[in-house]
Amino acid sequence: MQVKATAKYVRMSPDKVRSVVNMARGRKALEVLDELDHLSRAAATPVYKAIKSAVSNAKFNYDLADKDLMVAEIRADEGPSYKRVKARAKGGRDLIKRRTTHISVVLESPEETQAVLSRKAEKEARLRAEGKKELEKAQKEEKTAIKPAKEAVLETKEREEIEKPEEKAVKKEAVKAEEAKAPKADKPKEVSKKEAEEVVKEEKIEKPTLGQKGPRKPEAQKPWFAKFDKFKSRFFRRKSG
Repeated sequence: MQVKATAKYVRMSPDKVRSVVNMARGRKALEVLDELDHLSRAAATPVYKAIKSAVSNAKFNYDLADKDLMVAEIRADEGPSYKRVKARAKGGRDLIKRRTTHISVVLESPEETQAVLSRKAEKEARLRAEGKKELEKAQKEEKTAIKPAKEAVLETKEREEIEKPEEKAVKKEAVKAEEAKAPKADKPKEVSKKEAEEVVKEEKIEKPTLGQKGPRKPEAQKPWFAKFDKFKSRFFRRKSG
């Protein structure tokens, strides 16, 4: 039997709470409460309250004895953090995070846990036995379904082999007749190399019409320092006299 209790939004960082929580895991609840009562740490009080609420739940809701309760699980999870600002020099500011934690406790009694575990083992054994039976049934069904499929494939192969060779010859002749009826595409005329070169030359030479100038000659590429020639008279003047 498991009994749970939680303490949410505790205004403390989870790292500080975990140092106390790790002491209580796997021990008796009453012993942990006695230690936390005399522990001089800020995180001891919220952990003490969470365990005490779990013990009271087990006592009044489930009629369990305090002495038999064990801390099976206890953890400190991170909660939302509140953003705050601190003023700094020259109108600046620093962001401050006020962190929170969620403490969750699970208590168990050892006698009842053994009974629960035995019940779980029995259920698992039943499920395994049922699963084996279902697997055997499925395998048998697959085998029965595969047999007719194989027989159908063999029948089709036998029919193809039994086909008369005359029918195959008739089919081939029909295909050839359809190919002969289809119009053949005209083959392109072969062009000699000289004719191809002349056509290329005519395309390259563009004769200028009236009112138009001929093709421009490619300009010689200027050196990279030519763009500074216009500034030469300004920066490199000779001194007179």
